Amino acid sequence: MSSFKTVAILANPLAGQGNGRATAEALQTSLPAAGVGVTVIFDAPAAANAEVLAAADAVIAIGGDGTLRAAASRCLEVRGNIPPLLLIPMGTANLMGRYLGIHWLPEELAQRAIESLRNGRIVMLDAARANGKLFFVMAGIGIDAQIIHEMDRIRSGPIKYASYVVPAALALAKYRYVPLEVIVDGQTIFASAPAMAFIANISEYGTGFPVAPDARPDDGLLDVCIVPIVSLVEGVRQFFHAAAGEHILGEGVVYARGKEIEIRSAKPLPVQIDGDSAGYTPTRIDLLPIRVPFIVPV
Repeated sequence: MSSFKTVAILANPLAGQGNGRATAEALQTSLPAAGVGVTVIFDAPAAANAEVLAAADAVIAIGGDGTLRAAASRCLEVRGNIPPLLLIPMGTANLMGRYLGIHWLPEELAQRAIESLRNGRIVMLDAARANGKLFFVMAGIGIDAQIIHEMDRIRSGPIKYASYVVPAALALAKYRYVPLEVIVDGQTIFASAPAMAFIANISEYGTGFPVAPDARPDDGLLDVCIVPIVSLVEGVRQFFHAAAGEHILGEGVVYARGKEIEIRSAKPLPVQIDGDSAGYTPTRIDLLPIRVPFIVPV
């Protein structure tokens, strides 16, 4: 804890059914008793908070994967680097929290955060950008991204798993698979066939099974999985293959690794990153030139 004299907390107050605010306020009370100065920032950081973020020795992100992305992106914008990040996962999928092994009960969140600041270790992990937007987990081009875009269009309030039902129905009704061209590190690895593309920094995808089973966030590479799909029926079939861990063995599936990925399509397709919309194809995805420090509990 002695190395962290000042901590900025970026919190989604609605996360965890309102526990985001309560946890941030609990830390705001308890951290000074541990000798740590703390400033709490709710919702999206405003320009007025630049000085706070620039001076922070560490940043605590309270919320889901989107809150984590927002915190890291704002730090990168303000200071040109990202200080050690401690994630208190309170989102829907919490993919990064699950990867980092953070499984805390609501009543112990504040105390476990303090223990992690005091005794946790630092791991250096890769991060990437898609259409200039930072992400830690994955990017998707296909029906999954269409669902996320529909969610953004109609959502109001916090997201639950049930919140995806209507966006999924809308996406399934309108989405059409179109030919993709995928270029990895300057080499075309897939061209001119309808498909979905997944670019992964970690193997988990929020479906309960790995879409990119070999992906690791500390190997300096992104894993690219391209699955040919021509119709909704084919998409359902591939989903069950993926659930069984068999999709990468399917006919026409391409699995590759690289640092710079370009994806083009016959018409603009939606892109999603870590469960948030990120524009449309054509898209360029690349690794950050720096690794990001995460504080993980022991």
